Amino acid sequence: MDIEPIAFKGDRRDKYLVLARHIAYYLCREHTMNSYPDIAYQVNRDHTTVMYGAKKVARRLAHGDADIRMVCDAILSLLRANQ
Repeated sequence: MDIEPIAFKGDRRDKYLVLARHIAYYLCREHTMNSYPDIAYQVNRDHTTVMYGAKKVARRLAHGDADIRMVCDAILSLLRANQ
């Protein structure tokens, strides 16, 4: 599903948008040197919101959530292919 950047940074709390944001927070934290406040600034959120979302995704991955793993792997593959 394609998500427009304006929707990603917006205030809507549709389930698919929240999950997409959380995955993005997790990937940014795990694969960049950015701090939670740095990530939060870029997405117009509080750093505790970013921290909560990233940790929630990390917990789901630790518990073997195959769907989240598949999405994270697909995003990372796209990013690597476009370097």
